[in-house]
Amino acid sequence: MYKIIKYESKYKDDMLFCYLSAKDALGVIPHLRDDLLDVQKCYFDKNDMFWIAISDDNRVVGMIGTDTVSETDIWLKRLFIKPEMKRSGIASALLAIVLE
Repeated sequence: MYKIIKYESKYKDDMLFCYLSAKDALGVIPHLRDDLLDVQKCYFDKNDMFWIAISDDNRVVGMIGTDTVSETDIWLKRLFIKPEMKRSGIASALLAIVLE
């Protein structure tokens, strides 16, 4: 199982590992993005949001970031699921929290 929470900096290293694992599974040479290196500055300070999915053993298994375009519109900026956790409903849960 997993729970969806607002990003907390204590999960930074594990969130980056999840992102790099997801990119590697896609066969893409992964590299770190500036927004993932400073979630506070690139999301929260701009009134955007970033959520993570945390497994029962307290590991990051997914993430989603949004970019607010207007009062009624947002862009999905990042959506990644740890490869071994795909098809477990995490992406749907992350998308649902964005739509709340």
